[in-house]
Amino acid sequence: MINVKFGISENEDYEKMVFDALKSSESNLAKLRERVAQEIANNIDFSNALITVWNRDKEIITRQPDIHVTVRNESDRSLVIVSGADAVWVEFGTGVYHNKTDHEWGASLGFTIGGYGLGHGNRETWAYFDTTENEIKYTHGIEAARTMYRAVTTVMENINNIALEVFR
Repeated sequence: MINVKFGISENEDYEKMVFDALKSSESNLAKLRERVAQEIANNIDFSNALITVWNRDKEIITRQPDIHVTVRNESDRSLVIVSGADAVWVEFGTGVYHNKTDHEWGASLGFTIGGYGLGHGNRETWAYFDTTENEIKYTHGIEAARTMYRAVTTVMENINNIALEVFR
């Protein structure tokens, strides 16, 4: 709850006082929205995520995923944007080899383990054609990082403390 306080006297411009109080409240809400978005972005950590595949020669290729996290503040909302070629796969996971249960948000978005990629994720290992390197790659899939989910959960658990800091 936000408390807006102002005094009343015979000489004051009441309309301006109410307007100023509402503007202050809107400003604080915008600050809170921006702070929450930044806290979520700060808690998104893909540093431990790895993508491992191998080629026909059984050469193992491990790399960091292509993922970028940015915050965009607009006049009426703040967005945490997670982009990059691997963002969806790393957050939600692929395949049953690493993932025994669906991601907490995955099913509602159509990302069930083994349910996309022509169902290949229902197998322990599958192959796909890598168009960037023009070769067949084999994989066990990717373990779901759930880092976006955990970041939002963590920030929401601390929302009262964040609000207190912003409104002080």
